[in-house]
Amino acid sequence: MAADVTERAQMEEVFQQTKAHFGTLNGVLHAAGLPGAGIMQLKQVEDAARVLAPKVEGTLVLSELLQDSNLDFFYLFSSITAITGGPGQVDYTAANAFLDAFAHANSQEGCFTASINWDAWQKIGMAVDTASLRKATGATGFQSIAHPLLTQYRSEAPGKTTFVTPFSPHQHWVLGEHRVAGTPTIPGAAYPELAYAAFTHLQPARSLEIRDLLFMTPFMVREQETRELHISIEEGTTEAGWTFRVSSMTGAQSQEHVLGNVRALHTSSSTSLDLDAIRARCTPVALEGLTINNKMAAFVDVGPRWDCVRSVYAGQNEGLALLELAAPFAQDLQQYSLHPALMDIATSFAIQALGEGNYLPLSYRQLRIYRAMPATVYCYVRVPADDSAHKETVLIDVQIMDEQGKLLVDIEGFAVKRVSDEALERLYATAKQGDAASTPQDLAHALLPEEGVEAFARILAYNTLPQLVVSTRDLATVIEAMQDFDPLHFFAEARTSSSQGNRYPRPSLSVLYVAPRNALEQQIADLWQGVLGLEEVGIHDNFFELGGDSLLGTQIMVKARELGLSVTPSQFFQYQTIAELAELVGPAGESTPPEAVETVMGEEQLLANLDTLSEEEVDALLAGMMVEEDQT
Repeated sequence: MAADVTERAQMEEVFQQTKAHFGTLNGVLHAAGLPGAGIMQLKQVEDAARVLAPKVEGTLVLSELLQDSNLDFFYLFSSITAITGGPGQVDYTAANAFLDAFAHANSQEGCFTASINWDAWQKIGMAVDTASLRKATGATGFQSIAHPLLTQYRSEAPGKTTFVTPFSPHQHWVLGEHRVAGTPTIPGAAYPELAYAAFTHLQPARSLEIRDLLFMTPFMVREQETRELHISIEEGTTEAGWTFRVSSMTGAQSQEHVLGNVRALHTSSSTSLDLDAIRARCTPVALEGLTINNKMAAFVDVGPRWDCVRSVYAGQNEGLALLELAAPFAQDLQQYSLHPALMDIATSFAIQALGEGNYLPLSYRQLRIYRAMPATVYCYVRVPADDSAHKETVLIDVQIMDEQGKLLVDIEGFAVKRVSDEALERLYATAKQGDAASTPQDLAHALLPEEGVEAFARILAYNTLPQLVVSTRDLATVIEAMQDFDPLHFFAEARTSSSQGNRYPRPSLSVLYVAPRNALEQQIADLWQGVLGLEEVGIHDNFFELGGDSLLGTQIMVKARELGLSVTPSQFFQYQTIAELAELVGPAGESTPPEAVETVMGEEQLLANLDTLSEEEVDALLAGMMVEEDQT
């Protein structure tokens, strides 16, 4: 069952149902908690209250409801932080110290209560993914779902549902058969299937539209590893539909992978393409002579499901490919509407249609799904009529049809970014380095799950004390190290780093500096300066020329939303200066609907605005995309 431990009524219902099902209640483990962060001087009261609530209010609620129960034990899961302390952890330390004090006091009143000050855990716990713990404890509130990429789901709040899947290369071919620099990686083309499966499970629909799908960081899983992927679907209040977000945990931080919007289509497409006419305009390309003119292929290894190209036709700014899933894998189509391998080859073919060069996928402006894909499909690609070989960012249209030419999937505005050979080589080296380090430095000492389980079994069997510490290191040494910590020196260095390392002068650009002219432009400029680490930003400065990328852009969009300024990813890609964004958002703080933007911006103008990133700026983007591998 899913319940808020601080809400008495909800927990009362939990106990009632538990007793109705099992007949009695023998023991309680209170493990709810939220991590804290931030120095005391800058911490907001409401942020500290949020961290304190599950351990303080939750414990008091449980104690009240359990006062007449004859329990064998009441264990409170505390943290070693309550004893050692830690910089930026004042609220978390206080919350766990309360658990320790409560355990001592409650034990004296007749109910055996004990707190366990756990050290950090590897692979599970607050610092890492929780898939193994949920499997071991049978955590309530989750329901099973029959889909190869979705395992469980539960309602988190009204209108919001989270799907959770523990991924491993050996259990999921979408990982095991797709490797980037040797590391199993979910292909970007698999995320539309995730969105489609999750949304249609909640809102049955045959056709749907995905808008502004933004690729942020790759989801990579090492050979012997299992990582948990979270797919969140939240009902929106605008025409954009529901928000679709894919994330995972990297250390104690949430790592965003994909962001977009999804909504049902109430009309199906009757569009059919004339395949014979397309073939007549194009020239057949011999498959044995087909070569991939980029280095990207050297870093990507795929399995037999990707061996599905049966014929290729190349024309002027267009191309057609016949794709057929091999017979041994046809049964996949009983579970997938958008087969990840077929989708990946279709979008890869679109990139190859650009000719020589390496291109990194950035986003889909619009992807409409009308029907499930069969084993045999045609992929039709249209590329811009201008000189795409010299463009940094290009938009491609991709249409996937059945053998009769009937439209199945329609992709408009597939944005790809040109990448240098040198950047790809650095990407490969970074991925290999990340693969060599499987545990973050701050978790190298942490408990392994099997060690924690063994320790807890011993505690259950033999403990009679109200407080125990479980530590992998000598506790006195840890306490001494924390006592030697000099906060004044630490924060003096932080201030020096912030003033010297995190704020840089405005780079030399192709436009002159123009200061913000009004409060709205100044508000946006402050956001850009904070995220980009610049001393000043002009209203006509291009975001990408300043060193921005899709990851930093997402941070700005999130912070802007907190200020009431709503900007979609596609709008952010189109309007890349403060002046343009301020005009788009308007004095009322309401952004122009995406449909209105698209009627104003033609494709050539859109491409001109997008075509701004340099190869050096892409290097920073690639490094940011792969840095999570150094932290997992």
